[in-house]
Amino acid sequence: AAGVEVDILYDAADGRFYVSHDHPYQTFDGQPLTLEALLATTGSTGHFWLDAKNLENLAPWTAKRAVSQLAALLEQHGLRERAFVESRHPLYLSWVAAAGLHTSLMVSPNERKYSPAVYAANVYLMKWAYSLGPFGAISMTHSRYTPRTASLFGERVPVLLSTVNDDDRLAALQADPRVRVILTDNNRFAPAACAGGGGVAP
Repeated sequence: AAGVEVDILYDAADGRFYVSHDHPYQTFDGQPLTLEALLATTGSTGHFWLDAKNLENLAPWTAKRAVSQLAALLEQHGLRERAFVESRHPLYLSWVAAAGLHTSLMVSPNERKYSPAVYAANVYLMKWAYSLGPFGAISMTHSRYTPRTASLFGERVPVLLSTVNDDDRLAALQADPRVRVILTDNNRFAPAACAGGGGVAP
């Protein structure tokens, strides 16, 4: 596969990132897995989509420390050009970008839930947050990536989408030059499939 998506949580008490979707940490062979241990085993090849799940919930001084440690860890494993960090927090994510790492701002436009005016206002705020970066991309669940959402964000903003398991939807998104990475749960490894030169991540 072109790469893999990894959920990470920063533990302020011991200053480490753990591979887990939430807390208490998921365990592997009975033990929580640190990001450092994962990268020591797998970091020499491939790309990494690092979903920093709790970065937005950290105090500013803790977030600064977490960003510094993450940048050092990715540098240590030669991943500065092969990883991007995702977060919903534009200020903290701007610190990640300032550390020289690739970034993606997680957004959640919801055309189906809100009135057209409220939806448009929400997208405007998301675009404003994106402009604070500069960030490398935006990311969202594929169901939120409607034609109107694509139009409002424009042609110049790269998009990362999760999680696409429908064959027809996958084929359509692979043809969209704005879509640079597609996350899927299924075994459809096609590293050069995306029109923008990205890939499909399992």
